[in-house]
Amino acid sequence: MSGEEKAAARYRAMFRHYPDALTPRQVREMLGIGQRTAYIPAGIFSSGGRTLQGPRQILYSGALCVFLLDRWADAPDMLTAAQAAFLCGYGASTINRWVRDGIVEAVNYRGTNLISKESLAERLASHEGQLIPIRSTIHEELLEEFQAEAEEQNSGMEWGSMPLSM
Repeated sequence: MSGEEKAAARYRAMFRHYPDALTPRQVREMLGIGQRTAYIPAGIFSSGGRTLQGPRQILYSGALCVFLLDRWADAPDMLTAAQAAFLCGYGASTINRWVRDGIVEAVNYRGTNLISKESLAERLASHEGQLIPIRSTIHEELLEEFQAEAEEQNSGMEWGSMPLSM
């Protein structure tokens, strides 16, 4: 085991005992390692304001997209940034950034971005959309509602309830 591996093992052991009480600098000082040798995975230390999130379950994006479009059936097909923000809970500036970065499709009509409702639903339902680090409350609620409906639809089926051959 190399020196770096030993230091990393000591670091992991220290972090298991004191996960919330130490800063990366304090850990390096306690272990006697320099900043260049220390490998501290990104996101391992909380900034104090938010707790780290556990692993997320990725839902089937096709069905989730259909679910979102059903929920937004009363909304127009082309949305202003404010309307899109209202539907999904992200700020209008975030929506406009997604448009600028090509993440959602939009057309510019008289200086106003008109966002495709389908493109917005595809973004939120996509793998990347489900992994947005800090999701809006509305996005979280939509995902939870979709998951609850999916579980309800599947609740009648039990393992082994259907014969595999006839």
